[in-house]
Amino acid sequence: MSRGTGSKPTVIRFAFAAMLVAVVLFLVANVIQPTGDDAPVIVRHDPDQPVSTPLSNEAARLSRANLDRARSDQDISASSIEAVASVAPAVVVVHRTVEDGTEEILGSGVAIDDQGHVLASLGTTGSDGSLSVTWPSGVTVDARIIRIDERYQVALLEVAGEVEAFAPLATYPSQSGDRVLAIGSPLEDFTSTVTAGIIGAVGITMPETLEHPAIPDLYQHDASLNPGNEGGPIVDLNGNVVGINIGSIVVQDGEIVQGWSFAVPVTVLSALLAIGS
Repeated sequence: MSRGTGSKPTVIRFAFAAMLVAVVLFLVANVIQPTGDDAPVIVRHDPDQPVSTPLSNEAARLSRANLDRARSDQDISASSIEAVASVAPAVVVVHRTVEDGTEEILGSGVAIDDQGHVLASLGTTGSDGSLSVTWPSGVTVDARIIRIDERYQVALLEVAGEVEAFAPLATYPSQSGDRVLAIGSPLEDFTSTVTAGIIGAVGITMPETLEHPAIPDLYQHDASLNPGNEGGPIVDLNGNVVGINIGSIVVQDGEIVQGWSFAVPVTVLSALLAIGS
Protein backbone atom coordinates (compact mmCIF):
# COMPACT_ATOMS: atom_id res chain seq x y z
CA MET A 1 0.00 0.00 0.00
CA SER A 2 2.72 2.47 0.92
CA ARG A 3 4.60 1.79 -2.35
CA GLY A 4 1.46 2.42 -4.41
CA THR A 5 0.64 5.64 -2.54
CA GLY A 6 4.18 6.96 -2.95
CA SER A 7 4.07 6.51 -6.74
CA LYS A 8 1.21 8.99 -7.28
CA PRO A 9 3.32 12.19 -7.10
CA THR A 10 5.75 10.69 -9.62
CA VAL A 11 2.93 9.90 -12.05
CA ILE A 12 1.46 13.39 -11.64
CA ARG A 13 4.85 15.03 -12.20
CA PHE A 14 5.42 12.90 -15.30
CA ALA A 15 1.98 13.78 -16.72
CA PHE A 16 2.51 17.49 -16.06
CA ALA A 17 5.95 17.41 -17.71
CA ALA A 18 4.53 15.62 -20.77
CA MET A 19 1.74 18.19 -21.06
CA LEU A 20 4.25 21.07 -20.80
CA VAL A 21 6.42 19.57 -23.55
CA ALA A 22 3.34 19.15 -25.79
CA VAL A 23 2.37 22.81 -25.32
CA VAL A 24 5.90 24.00 -26.14
CA LEU A 25 6.05 21.82 -29.24
CA PHE A 26 2.67 23.16 -30.40
CA LEU A 27 3.77 26.77 -30.05
CA VAL A 28 7.04 26.12 -31.86
CA ALA A 29 5.23 24.31 -34.68
CA ASN A 30 2.61 26.98 -35.20
CA VAL A 31 4.34 30.32 -34.64
CA ILE A 32 7.72 31.62 -35.79
CA GLN A 33 8.82 34.27 -33.32
CA PRO A 34 9.82 37.67 -34.76
CA THR A 35 13.47 38.55 -35.25
CA GLY A 36 13.07 42.04 -33.77
CA ASP A 37 10.94 43.76 -31.16
CA ASP A 38 8.70 45.38 -33.78
CA ALA A 39 8.68 42.58 -36.35
CA PRO A 40 5.32 40.84 -36.82
CA VAL A 41 4.85 37.24 -35.76
CA ILE A 42 4.53 34.95 -38.78
CA VAL A 43 1.82 32.33 -38.30
CA ARG A 44 2.26 28.85 -39.76
CA HIS A 45 -0.29 26.05 -40.08
CA ASP A 46 -0.11 22.34 -39.40
CA PRO A 47 -1.37 20.73 -42.64
CA ASP A 48 -2.75 17.80 -40.63
CA GLN A 49 -5.02 20.00 -38.50
CA PRO A 50 -8.58 20.91 -39.55
CA VAL A 51 -8.79 24.46 -40.88
CA SER A 52 -12.36 25.33 -39.95
CA THR A 53 -13.96 25.75 -36.55
CA PRO A 54 -16.88 23.29 -36.38
CA LEU A 55 -20.39 24.41 -35.53
CA SER A 56 -20.19 22.85 -32.10
CA ASN A 57 -21.25 25.19 -29.31
CA GLU A 58 -24.69 26.35 -28.30
CA ALA A 59 -24.02 30.03 -29.01
CA ALA A 60 -22.98 29.22 -32.56
CA ARG A 61 -26.03 27.00 -33.05
CA LEU A 62 -28.39 29.74 -31.87
CA SER A 63 -26.69 32.35 -34.07
CA ARG A 64 -27.12 30.05 -37.03
CA ALA A 65 -30.79 29.56 -36.13
CA ASN A 66 -31.34 33.33 -35.93
CA LEU A 67 -29.75 33.72 -39.34
CA ASP A 68 -32.02 31.11 -40.87
CA ARG A 69 -35.15 32.81 -39.57
CA ALA A 70 -34.74 35.90 -41.81
CA ARG A 71 -36.86 34.62 -44.68
CA SER A 72 -39.21 37.30 -45.99
CA ASP A 73 -37.90 40.18 -48.10
CA GLN A 74 -38.89 42.58 -45.34
CA ASP A 75 -37.02 40.52 -42.72
CA ILE A 76 -33.94 40.33 -44.93
CA SER A 77 -33.97 44.09 -45.56
CA ALA A 78 -34.35 44.88 -41.87
CA SER A 79 -31.60 42.43 -40.95
CA SER A 80 -29.27 43.91 -43.59
CA ILE A 81 -29.83 47.44 -42.30
CA GLU A 82 -29.15 46.35 -38.73
CA ALA A 83 -26.03 44.42 -39.76
CA VAL A 84 -24.56 47.38 -41.63
CA ALA A 85 -25.37 49.79 -38.79
CA SER A 86 -23.58 47.45 -36.38
CA VAL A 87 -20.42 46.76 -38.40
CA ALA A 88 -19.81 49.82 -40.63
CA PRO A 89 -18.49 52.02 -37.76
CA ALA A 90 -15.70 49.44 -37.24
CA VAL A 91 -14.56 49.38 -40.90
CA VAL A 92 -11.46 51.51 -41.43
CA VAL A 93 -9.48 52.80 -44.41
CA VAL A 94 -5.87 51.59 -44.46
CA HIS A 95 -3.08 53.91 -45.65
CA ARG A 96 0.63 53.25 -46.16
CA THR A 97 3.44 55.80 -46.44
CA VAL A 98 6.54 54.51 -48.25
CA GLU A 99 10.14 55.71 -48.01
CA ASP A 100 9.77 58.60 -50.45
CA GLY A 101 6.89 60.00 -48.38
CA THR A 102 4.20 58.99 -50.84
CA GLU A 103 0.94 58.02 -49.15
CA GLU A 104 -1.20 55.31 -50.67
CA ILE A 105 -4.79 54.50 -49.78
CA LEU A 106 -4.61 50.75 -49.94
CA GLY A 107 -7.92 49.35 -48.86
CA SER A 108 -10.01 48.48 -45.85
CA GLY A 109 -9.84 46.69 -42.54
CA VAL A 110 -12.17 45.91 -39.64
CA ALA A 111 -11.61 46.43 -35.92
CA ILE A 112 -12.40 43.27 -33.97
CA ASP A 113 -12.00 44.22 -30.29
CA ASP A 114 -11.66 47.17 -27.93
CA GLN A 115 -7.89 46.67 -27.71
CA GLY A 116 -7.21 48.21 -31.11
CA HIS A 117 -6.79 45.04 -33.18
CA VAL A 118 -7.75 45.29 -36.84
CA LEU A 119 -7.94 42.54 -39.46
CA ALA A 120 -6.89 43.44 -43.01
CA SER A 121 -5.52 41.64 -46.02
CA LEU A 122 -1.77 41.44 -46.51
CA GLY A 123 -2.38 42.78 -50.00
CA THR A 124 -3.88 45.86 -48.34
CA THR A 125 -1.14 46.47 -45.78
CA GLY A 126 1.97 45.36 -47.65
CA SER A 127 5.04 44.47 -45.63
CA ASP A 128 6.97 47.74 -45.77
CA GLY A 129 6.34 51.41 -45.07
CA SER A 130 4.43 52.95 -42.18
CA LEU A 131 0.71 52.35 -41.78
CA SER A 132 -2.21 54.38 -40.54
CA VAL A 133 -5.96 53.85 -40.49
CA THR A 134 -8.86 56.27 -40.77
CA TRP A 135 -12.08 55.65 -38.87
CA PRO A 136 -15.45 56.49 -40.47
CA SER A 137 -15.51 59.60 -38.25
CA GLY A 138 -12.48 60.92 -40.16
CA VAL A 139 -9.97 60.41 -37.34
CA THR A 140 -6.64 58.98 -38.56
CA VAL A 141 -4.28 57.08 -36.24
CA ASP A 142 -1.02 55.18 -36.58
CA ALA A 143 -1.05 51.41 -37.03
CA ARG A 144 1.46 48.57 -37.16
CA ILE A 145 1.39 44.93 -38.21
CA ILE A 146 1.78 42.57 -35.27
CA ARG A 147 0.96 39.20 -36.89
CA ILE A 148 0.84 37.85 -40.43
CA ASP A 149 -0.89 34.68 -41.66
CA GLU A 150 0.99 33.88 -44.85
CA ARG A 151 -1.24 31.00 -45.87
CA TYR A 152 -4.34 33.18 -45.94
CA GLN A 153 -2.61 36.50 -46.72
CA VAL A 154 -4.23 38.22 -43.74
CA ALA A 155 -2.57 40.69 -41.37
CA LEU A 156 -3.46 41.60 -37.80
CA LEU A 157 -2.85 45.27 -37.03
CA GLU A 158 -2.62 47.16 -33.78
CA VAL A 159 -3.86 50.75 -34.00
CA ALA A 160 -3.16 53.67 -31.71
CA GLY A 161 -5.70 55.87 -29.99
CA GLU A 162 -9.31 55.32 -29.09
CA VAL A 163 -11.19 52.41 -30.62
CA GLU A 164 -14.34 53.98 -32.04
CA ALA A 165 -16.14 50.68 -32.73
CA PHE A 166 -15.46 47.00 -33.24
CA ALA A 167 -17.35 44.18 -34.92
CA PRO A 168 -18.12 40.67 -33.63
CA LEU A 169 -16.62 37.67 -35.41
CA ALA A 170 -18.79 34.70 -36.37
CA THR A 171 -18.11 31.54 -34.37
CA TYR A 172 -19.72 29.34 -37.02
CA PRO A 173 -18.89 28.60 -40.66
CA SER A 174 -21.04 30.01 -43.43
CA GLN A 175 -22.74 27.80 -46.00
CA SER A 176 -23.36 28.03 -49.72
CA GLY A 177 -26.42 30.22 -50.25
CA ASP A 178 -25.94 32.36 -47.12
CA ARG A 179 -26.55 36.05 -47.78
CA VAL A 180 -23.56 38.31 -47.11
CA LEU A 181 -22.80 42.03 -47.21
CA ALA A 182 -19.38 43.42 -48.17
CA ILE A 183 -18.43 46.65 -46.42
CA GLY A 184 -15.42 48.72 -47.46
CA SER A 185 -14.04 51.89 -48.97
CA PRO A 186 -13.65 51.44 -52.73
CA LEU A 187 -11.98 53.70 -55.27
CA GLU A 188 -10.40 55.95 -52.61
CA ASP A 189 -13.31 58.42 -52.65
CA PHE A 190 -16.01 56.37 -50.94
CA THR A 191 -16.12 55.05 -47.38
CA SER A 192 -18.24 52.35 -45.77
CA THR A 193 -20.11 51.45 -48.93
CA VAL A 194 -22.06 48.21 -49.03
CA THR A 195 -22.62 45.55 -51.67
CA ALA A 196 -24.66 42.38 -51.28
CA GLY A 197 -24.46 38.81 -52.49
CA ILE A 198 -24.46 35.19 -51.40
CA ILE A 199 -21.82 32.63 -50.54
CA GLY A 200 -21.44 30.71 -53.78
CA ALA A 201 -19.02 28.05 -52.57
CA VAL A 202 -16.92 27.12 -49.56
CA GLY A 203 -13.45 25.62 -49.43
CA ILE A 204 -12.42 27.30 -52.70
CA THR A 205 -8.78 27.98 -53.67
CA MET A 206 -8.01 31.40 -55.12
CA PRO A 207 -5.49 30.91 -57.96
CA GLU A 208 -1.90 32.05 -57.65
CA THR A 209 -1.08 35.52 -58.99
CA LEU A 210 2.02 37.68 -59.23
CA GLU A 211 1.02 39.24 -55.90
CA HIS A 212 0.30 36.13 -53.85
CA PRO A 213 0.44 32.31 -53.86
CA ALA A 214 -2.65 30.16 -54.25
CA ILE A 215 -4.87 30.64 -51.19
CA PRO A 216 -7.01 27.69 -49.99
CA ASP A 217 -10.12 27.23 -47.83
CA LEU A 218 -11.91 30.38 -48.99
CA TYR A 219 -15.47 31.57 -49.39
CA GLN A 220 -16.40 32.51 -52.95
CA HIS A 221 -19.17 35.10 -53.03
CA ASP A 222 -20.74 37.46 -55.55
CA ALA A 223 -20.87 40.73 -53.59
CA SER A 224 -19.13 43.27 -55.83
CA LEU A 225 -15.61 44.28 -54.82
CA ASN A 226 -13.60 47.19 -56.19
CA PRO A 227 -10.07 48.43 -55.45
CA GLY A 228 -10.24 49.64 -51.86
CA ASN A 229 -12.69 46.94 -50.71
CA GLU A 230 -9.88 44.48 -50.16
CA GLY A 231 -9.30 43.82 -46.48
CA GLY A 232 -12.82 44.79 -45.50
CA PRO A 233 -15.30 42.30 -44.05
CA ILE A 234 -18.17 40.28 -45.38
CA VAL A 235 -20.97 40.20 -42.84
CA ASP A 236 -23.96 37.90 -42.43
CA LEU A 237 -27.49 38.94 -41.50
CA ASN A 238 -26.68 38.48 -37.81
CA GLY A 239 -24.19 41.36 -38.10
CA ASN A 240 -21.23 39.03 -37.55
CA VAL A 241 -18.05 39.22 -39.61
CA VAL A 242 -17.79 35.90 -41.44
CA GLY A 243 -14.81 36.67 -43.68
CA ILE A 244 -12.10 39.11 -44.78
CA ASN A 245 -12.14 40.05 -48.47
CA ILE A 246 -8.90 39.37 -50.32
CA GLY A 247 -9.87 40.10 -53.92
CA SER A 248 -11.76 39.09 -57.05
CA ILE A 249 -11.07 37.36 -60.32
CA VAL A 250 -11.83 39.80 -63.14
CA VAL A 251 -10.29 38.03 -66.13
CA GLN A 252 -9.47 34.33 -66.40
CA ASP A 253 -7.82 32.92 -69.54
CA GLY A 254 -8.78 36.06 -71.43
CA GLU A 255 -12.46 35.87 -70.43
CA ILE A 256 -14.26 38.37 -68.20
CA VAL A 257 -15.35 36.66 -64.98
CA GLN A 258 -18.38 37.88 -63.04
CA GLY A 259 -19.33 37.30 -59.43
CA TRP A 260 -16.09 35.70 -58.27
CA SER A 261 -14.96 37.46 -55.12
CA PHE A 262 -13.03 35.73 -52.35
CA ALA A 263 -12.94 36.06 -48.58
CA VAL A 264 -10.97 34.26 -45.89
CA PRO A 265 -13.36 32.71 -43.33
CA VAL A 266 -12.68 34.06 -39.86
CA THR A 267 -13.07 30.49 -38.59
CA VAL A 268 -9.69 29.55 -40.13
CA LEU A 269 -7.84 32.42 -38.47
CA SER A 270 -7.64 31.06 -34.90
CA ALA A 271 -3.82 30.94 -35.01
CA LEU A 272 -3.61 34.55 -36.21
CA LEU A 273 -6.07 35.66 -33.55
CA ALA A 274 -4.19 33.96 -30.70
CA ILE A 275 -3.13 37.41 -29.54
CA GLY A 276 -0.44 37.33 -26.88
CA SER A 277 0.75 33.79 -27.63
